[in-house]
This record gives sequence, C-alpha cells and structure tokens, in this order.
Amino acid sequence: MTYTLDNKDRYGYYTVGDRKTYSKLEAIDFSHLSGKKIEWHYNRDVYGTYNWQQEPTATLDELYEARARQIREQYDYLVLWYSGGADSHNILMAFVRAGIYIDEIAQYHQLQAHNGNKQSWTNQEVFETSIPITQKLIESNPIYATTKHRLVDMTDYQTGVMLQEENRWDYFYKINRYYSTNCLSRYQIRERIADYKKIINSGRRLCFVYGIEKPSVTKDHTGYWVHFQDGQDHGVSAWAQTNNRPGDYDEFFYWAPDMPELPAKQAHVLRRYLELVTPSQCDGIHLKFGKFYLDEYGSQLRDQNLTNPMIQFEHCGHDYQLTLRGAHRLLYPDWNPNAVVCGKAHGHMFPPRDTWLLHPSAPDLGQKYYGRGITWMRNHVKNINPDLWMEFKFNPKIAPYIGSIKDFCNSYFIGTTTNV
Repeated sequence: MTYTLDNKDRYGYYTVGDRKTYSKLEAIDFSHLSGKKIEWHYNRDVYGTYNWQQEPTATLDELYEARARQIREQYDYLVLWYSGGADSHNILMAFVRAGIYIDEIAQYHQLQAHNGNKQSWTNQEVFETSIPITQKLIESNPIYATTKHRLVDMTDYQTGVMLQEENRWDYFYKINRYYSTNCLSRYQIRERIADYKKIINSGRRLCFVYGIEKPSVTKDHTGYWVHFQDGQDHGVSAWAQTNNRPGDYDEFFYWAPDMPELPAKQAHVLRRYLELVTPSQCDGIHLKFGKFYLDEYGSQLRDQNLTNPMIQFEHCGHDYQLTLRGAHRLLYPDWNPNAVVCGKAHGHMFPPRDTWLLHPSAPDLGQKYYGRGITWMRNHVKNINPDLWMEFKFNPKIAPYIGSIKDFCNSYFIGTTTNV
C-alpha cells in the first residue's frame, strides 16, 4: 500500500484518541484537554509492515536513481529545490546519472534583505555553489538544455508573514519545528509565481522536490534503530497540509511511502559503519572520539565544515560521534566536501538566515508578534507538560534563545549488535 499523491497524510500527522491534526501544538492542546497520549504517524501503514532488518540488495546509487525515475513518472512538471548542500546535490546527481529530465532547478536566496550581499548566510552557498553548478549543467548537458533555472528572493515573501492578522496569534499552530518565517512564507510561492499558477490551473501536476530527510539511526543495548521524526516544515508545513490546496504536490526524496527501501538502505549503510569503527579512525572531521553534550549546541553561528555530530553512539566501550561530513561521505558518493555551504544553524527558532528580519534596527514587520508568540508558546507548552520542552544553554550574542518542542518519532529496529 502507498498513500495517494493527493493525500497530505504522507507528510505525517498526529492523533490524540480519535482526533487527528497536522499541528503539533494543537495535538498538545488536545492531549492536555483529554488526558490522552499523542501519537505521531509517519506513513505507518507502509513503514510499519516493512522489514527494516533486511538490508536491500540494491546499491545506494541504484536506489537514488530508481527514486528519481519514480518521481519523474508521477508528475508533469518537476521543480528541484537545489540549495547546493549534500542532500539536494545528491538528488541532482541521481537525476543526472540516470539521464532523467528536470523541468526546473530553483534556489532560494535573500539578496534584497542583505542589500545585494552574496556572502551572507544562505546567499553564499547559493551564489558560490548551487548557481554555478546549475548553470554549468544546463550549458554542458544536452538533456538539461531546456531546463529552467529560477532564483527566488524570499525577502518579500517573509516581510509580510507576521503582519497577517491570522498569523499574529496562530503562527505556531502552523509550524511544527522550523519556526522561521522563511518556512511558512514558502507556502505562498505557488500562489504568487505566475508560471506555477498557470501550470496548476491547466490541470498538470506540478511538484516541488526536497532533500528530506537524512536517516536518523541510534544504538542501544538491543541493537540499532532507524527513526522518522516529526516536523518537516522546510518542505511541507502543517498549514499547507491543513489547507490541502488542489495542485499542491511535494516529494520528500528520501522519506517517502513509495520507496521505504531507500531510507532502509541508508540506515544499514550507517549501521555497518558504526559496527566496525575503531579509535584510530577518529580524525576529528568524519568521526570524533568522546561524547557531545547538548549544552555545547549553539556555540557557533554555523559549522561550515559540517563536523557537528549527526549520530552519537557507544561501541566496544568507547563513545563516538559520526559527524555530518562523515555521514555525507558514506551516503553521498558524489558530494564534494570542499563545496561552500552555509552550514547548520544553531537552532530552529532564531536562525542566522533571519537575522536581517529580527535585528533591532529592522523596520516593524510584525517581529513583535513573533517574539511574543515564542514566549507564549514556551510558557504554554511548559505549563502543560515541561517534559515536552527542551532548551539549551546558549550565547545570547549568537542567538536570542535556543529551545523547541521535543521531537516525536516512529522507530523501527534494523539489527542487533554483533560487537559490544
């Protein structure tokens, strides 16, 4: 079984008893009023019956290319949102290796917000990595000679979000994890860009493709687990799911009900690596020795070298951290580790890409509602259940605040531990 393309449940939802919602905050309210447990559902009908302990025999590249073909066959017009980071670059290369046409390759940027500065957060990655790669592909590969290259400045989309009356009080019911106004404002793109409106109105299937999401693997005394967390607002927000507009199609390239073999293979590749590590492999770039403490999170604006930990685990009596760069080396063979990337933000609440909007000298574009909303959300959740809120020690010179509602996830066992 798979979910139909029109079914927004494919991006995940919550239940509290017999009540269903796409909003995490609303689920918390339902739970508080009813006393019933919150359940997160991420394609359980498919993933719950899949044999996660059996590693697929196909290679990663074979599965990546099969996924590209699958998406191409389902839609009339594909837009790949290509940031230049490892996840989206791997998607682009999967299409290229398989010789599969992409109608459009697009990038977000914030030139207007930064007075044309191409070296700012987000902009540097776009203008030094993803734009040159896209242009070279279109110019050199005849398959993509007619592919459209679109640049979208998010400045105008973001500057009105918090001034909208409906967002002054309900904003955080529409976003589950990535609280930036950038995420909610992306919902407007298909409404405001004439090309997209024309395609949708013609009845053709327009689809946005996103590099969501990396495999989340952990190890405990029983063995290895793969997890599917909630909150993919950087692709599809709770508000987009709730509105369920006709013609809105989005594909998470890695996490989709149509091909569970893909995240399963990624998880097993990571599992096999974790099983064989030794202290001598700890180079401080791909693999680190020792524990990483959450209070260290937010110690820098961004980790351009991608050496922050992705997976923490214990093996043969030693603690290790597999870094983002280490995971990229294992999962994305075409990735260039020297590519310019914007790195990872310090948190989900005041990300560096929004500093222009949240700076004290910025004009009043509704920031006060956003700030008050964060304070209200934190107090509201902690008053209902303090265990649902997490916050870190942080440097206020870097971020005004670092905190978030804790993740919910669906977990599947992928294998026992052969070495202890």
